[in-house]
Amino acid sequence: MIKTRQTQIIKIGNSNGVRIPKEYLTALGTKEVVLEFINNTVTIKPVKDSVPPRSKWNEILAKMTIETEDELTDFDTTLADGIDDI
Repeated sequence: MIKTRQTQIIKIGNSNGVRIPKEYLTALGTKEVVLEFINNTVTIKPVKDSVPPRSKWNEILAKMTIETEDELTDFDTTLADGIDDI
C-alpha cells in the first residue's frame, strides 16, 4: 500500500515540523519513530523494539510455533563432568 500526500513544512515553536495525517500514524501503530536521512530523502519508520498494542497480541501469537523441549538425556553426563572437583 503506497499512499502519497503533499504537505508543507510548518513552524512549530522554535522548530520546523511536518503534519502527518492521522491515518498514517494509525498505520504505524506507535508514536515513537526513527527518522533517517539517506540520499536527500527523509524516511520515518516505527521504532522496531516497541511493544505491540494488546489488540495485536492474538495475531502475533497465532504466527508463533511451539517448539518441543530438548530432551535432557545427557543430564547424567553433565553431573559427572568433574565441575564439583574444582
